[in-house]
Amino acid sequence: MATPRPSGSRKPNEKTTLTPVPDPESEAEPIPGPKQGPKRGSRRRAAGALKSVPPVDPAAGLQGAIMTGDAPAGPGMPTGVAGEAAGGGGGPARTSGSGGGGATTPNGPENRRSGWWKIALVVALAAGCLWFFMGRGAKGKGAPDAAKAAGRPSPVSVASASRGDIPIYLAGLGSVVPLNIVTVKSRVDGQLMEVLFREGQHVESGQLLARIDPRPFDAQLAQVEGAMARDQALLKNAQVDLERYRTLLKQDSIASQQIDTQEALVRQYEGVVKADQGQVDNAKLQLAYSRITAPIGGRVGLRIVDAGNMIHASDPNGLVVIAQLQPVAVLFSIPEDSLPPVMAKLRSGRPLTVEVFDREGKKKLATGVLQTVDNQIDPTTGTVRLKALRE
Repeated sequence: MATPRPSGSRKPNEKTTLTPVPDPESEAEPIPGPKQGPKRGSRRRAAGALKSVPPVDPAAGLQGAIMTGDAPAGPGMPTGVAGEAAGGGGGPARTSGSGGGGATTPNGPENRRSGWWKIALVVALAAGCLWFFMGRGAKGKGAPDAAKAAGRPSPVSVASASRGDIPIYLAGLGSVVPLNIVTVKSRVDGQLMEVLFREGQHVESGQLLARIDPRPFDAQLAQVEGAMARDQALLKNAQVDLERYRTLLKQDSIASQQIDTQEALVRQYEGVVKADQGQVDNAKLQLAYSRITAPIGGRVGLRIVDAGNMIHASDPNGLVVIAQLQPVAVLFSIPEDSLPPVMAKLRSGRPLTVEVFDREGKKKLATGVLQTVDNQIDPTTGTVRLKALRE
């Protein structure tokens, strides 16, 4: 017979299974269990009959046990078998394990819960080990540097106190520009016969850069020189006639009106000769313009026109650009609020030093002196431009 466990000590959601223990005097054959109806006042309804019970030791006596999920297993207890119960209103129940103490089924909630806890514990231990070893590795790497820094002596410098002016710096964005920049153009029309400079070459003022075909200008010069020679001959003849007429007038041989007419003719030829002289000078100038020279000294840029092309005085691009880089100028802007102290220094005659740095402000490029200040302030930005020359 089976002894039920008091209902007051039963845990919620606990499976209860009845394991009947046969009478030692009974036979070993399976004994069908009597049908039991539902018990009033109990929290659960369970009834059924075991299909079969294995032989048990008669010395064990009649024992009953309730198989629960948390019953401790007792040593030396008879082993029960799985059974299936059915009866008045009850549901199926399963049991297995030791007869003296129950054990939960392998798929029960307690085993599943304990399995999850084990997995979580293993993951936590693995994470802790990883964090521990990584922390030690990082500390090991930084330890030599810290020890080295701790052992290094700190430099200490001593200076005596003194009174003096503290320099005040005004920073501004600027650009380096040539002091002079010239676009070399032809002053006459003609064919470019020869280019006598290399791109990027430094040239001096007056150096020959290119040559235009001079033959048309030579012909024009010869033409005006011939006209001037003719007019000079006519002038000389008129002057000689004037001297003769003056002699005859003294002898009272001619009228004075003839003298006046000859004097006017001489003055007319003198004017013609002067006009011819101007044409000759112009022709010589045109011939000189066929030789293109550098107006300033500096560095030439890229060639714009190649030899063999026709060039004109009206060409907008010219032949080449020359930039004077010695000395070089720097244009920069400062706020208009900083202009009064700068103007005060300039009026006093004291030079203001200008230092030029690169874009990052780390490398010093040049040092110069402030040259002048622009005569107007930009109203859109509220800044004024200043110009400095490199020393």
